[in-house]
Amino acid sequence: MFSIVSIAAEAIEFTADTYPNPKTVQGARECNMRAVSNVCDPDQVLSESSRYRFNQELQQMAKRTERVTGSFCDRQGFEPLLLIAHEGTQELADAINEKWNLDGHCKKSVIFFLSALDHSFYYSTEPDTGFDQTDFIAIKISQESFLAEGNYTFALTNIFKQIGGAQNIQVTSEDKETDYKNHHNATSAVERTSLSTIVNSLVALSVLVPLMMN
Repeated sequence: MFSIVSIAAEAIEFTADTYPNPKTVQGARECNMRAVSNVCDPDQVLSESSRYRFNQELQQMAKRTERVTGSFCDRQGFEPLLLIAHEGTQELADAINEKWNLDGHCKKSVIFFLSALDHSFYYSTEPDTGFDQTDFIAIKISQESFLAEGNYTFALTNIFKQIGGAQNIQVTSEDKETDYKNHHNATSAVERTSLSTIVNSLVALSVLVPLMMN
């Protein structure tokens, strides 16, 4: 209990104006990352290895949520960030998302905020991700016990993989449907061509046979 109280007393209370942005060079340093990234941990809640592991997971999520068809923005994946602090709230996550405006064109930015002292994990998103609070909560519920234990690496990794996986399943299903339609259309075209060839051959034979008999 003493250690928790000590940390709380020393913790900086961030606002949307003071929380560092890991997408800038100066912000990356304040986020305890060696370069511009998708993770910020100014309070050093996580180990360096965990921070870089999450950075990789978020980059993979961005790729998994891409689509292969549609407009430019339809094809774009999420723009996800993981922000970490001793203390945070849903209001702070929403305020940061609005202020930073990471994806001003396609509106697909996603902010994950881990508040370590109370083991809370928040989610803020822009409207065009197609993945809202209800979707996030449905996935987070399965990891609540690990969050409560402070097993953040395990819990967050599972959440990130499920979010990217859910979107990937949707894209894969659409791709399979498109592939099926293309294959079906191609097969039908081949079948029509083959049938036409057979009919033409029969017509030619019907003309040649009487001539040969004469």
